[in-house]
Amino acid sequence: MADDQNTSQQEQPGMSTASYRGFEIIETATGCMFEFGEKQYKFTDFGEATACIDFIYVDAARRVLAS
Repeated sequence: MADDQNTSQQEQPGMSTASYRGFEIIETATGCMFEFGEKQYKFTDFGEATACIDFIYVDAARRVLAS
């Protein structure tokens, strides 16, 4: 599962992007955000964003196992 973790990071002036479990997280001076479906989710820090992504993975696994 090492490939699912933070695999790339690019620095840009004022913001950076990181890949986590296939999601691109954008970090700015005011927080982080990522898109899932047609929605944007905003968080105060990178840890909150990755925790939400982990929850999405667990929820998806539960749905697959329940079907």
